[in-house]
Amino acid sequence: MNNLRVKIQEKLDFNNRERQYFKHGERFYRVKIWGGGENFHITDMTNAGVRGATCSELSVNAKYSAPPLACFNELLGKDLEKLFELTTAKESPASYFGSDNFNYYLREVESKRLMPLDLSMIRPLKQQPKKWTIPHAIRAIVNGQYESLRCKYRHLDDTYQDFGKGEISDPINFALGIIEDPSGWWVHQTTDGMVTICCHSFDSNEFRPKIEVNEKKIKKEQSKLAITNKNEIQTLDKSWTWRPSHSDITDVKKGA
Repeated sequence: MNNLRVKIQEKLDFNNRERQYFKHGERFYRVKIWGGGENFHITDMTNAGVRGATCSELSVNAKYSAPPLACFNELLGKDLEKLFELTTAKESPASYFGSDNFNYYLREVESKRLMPLDLSMIRPLKQQPKKWTIPHAIRAIVNGQYESLRCKYRHLDDTYQDFGKGEISDPINFALGIIEDPSGWWVHQTTDGMVTICCHSFDSNEFRPKIEVNEKKIKKEQSKLAITNKNEIQTLDKSWTWRPSHSDITDVKKGA
């Protein structure tokens, strides 16, 4: 991975509640600490975005009886790299760190529900889709194939007022939210060419696609196709031999 969208850290910041990323060996990991530090997730992100793959994830919850900062003192601050290895191997840390103070959970996350660390894995669109889908919209947004990505409205349950209206300043984070939680999202292209991407009926966004077609590549493909068709026709001409039918022979005899 040469074009990472995240910063790889050398040391865990226990006070940071954002996602933190690390590299151990040839693999990449994401650590997310929750609340007051009583819970955390470790996700093996190496295969994030790889079609048909899964990514292992370890979740740890400190029990009510656990002492303060138990997650850091007994796990994260003790041997983070070991936790990485156990996550990849899908092994419970109980035999290494004990289970008196913690509950451990292992699960498999579909890689398509994780944003690739290397955004070059998400290929740009070559041409306008005949019918837009969520994957098409994600590819266009991630690769900057749009103009004027903006939120039209987002209704709050309690006030039913427009909220968050205006330009979407972080398109990658916007796409990330859809990839990780796609439920309720849908796409439609209007008659004026705008693509609307909405969650149910309370969150509406739009952009105008800007897809530059590679004319040289198209002409090259058309030329190759024309040559192939010409060769096939010539092959048919050479292999075809006229053989008279019974009616042809009869007509010749009558004429004689």
